[in-house]
Amino acid sequence: MDLPEFQRRLADHIRALRTARKLRQEDLEDYDISWKSIQKLEYAATDPKVSTLLKLCRAFDMTLPELLTFEEPRRRRK
Repeated sequence: MDLPEFQRRLADHIRALRTARKLRQEDLEDYDISWKSIQKLEYAATDPKVSTLLKLCRAFDMTLPELLTFEEPRRRRK
């Protein structure tokens, strides 16, 4: 997986986790993550710092490996 693909998949994953928990971007400020940082992550416009990833783990109550595990895209059968 190249960097743009990782950024896109992480962006989709973070957005899905946040919306599944009915959180707004602003709600993550309770975990010391600015809504601007979340916005940049969800638009795949930046690479996250490790500290931001750890804060997201705390916000979503998951481990770092869980946060960074994405479902593999399904491949079409021929």
